[in-house]
Amino acid sequence: MPLKFIKSQKGKNMSVYNGFLYSKHEVYENKIVWRCSDFKKFACKSRCHTTSEDETGEILKYTDHSHAPNVAKSEAKGLVNEIKKSAENGQFSTR
Repeated sequence: MPLKFIKSQKGKNMSVYNGFLYSKHEVYENKIVWRCSDFKKFACKSRCHTTSEDETGEILKYTDHSHAPNVAKSEAKGLVNEIKKSAENGQFSTR
């Protein structure tokens, strides 16, 4: 299964897996560790380990969350990314 990424509000990659959003936490030689984006809100200790930061990478390991997935949040961020990309391509105005 290919990895899926969306851009955060600050333009950084966020990983999406099983309806949960992850932000990059640590980078090692052969893996990237992603932390649950609701780490502070729910004190969630979930992590996701991937081989790379692109769609060709694989998930090596992940841990369970202490909260339910917020699928609407990840879909909303994905739609915002699509709108920004189409505005950059000149199809629509940025307004």
